[in-house]
Amino acid sequence: RLAAEKPDEASRLFMQMVPESDRKLVEESSRTLSREFMRGIPQWGYQNPQAFERYRAWAVSQKILSLKESSLHFVRHDLLPSSAEKSDGKHPGRGK
Repeated sequence: RLAAEKPDEASRLFMQMVPESDRKLVEESSRTLSREFMRGIPQWGYQNPQAFERYRAWAVSQKILSLKESSLHFVRHDLLPSSAEKSDGKHPGRGK
């Protein structure tokens, strides 16, 4: 959430951890991406199953991954606060 709400602070912390990075690039990227982090999601931490599935399908097609499970096997929201998406019944262990 820090990266979305306080990109300059996130950049400062990143530079502390990876000081060899290009500071200007990190700062500009953080400011630009901060507007995108929360776009189209109900809350911080939400994972879009369709986006994961598109990535999984692409990675399998490129022979980067050999996953046979659907993305619903990996995308979980049961650790998010209760305002997040509730269980859809398609993922064992998801929801209550």
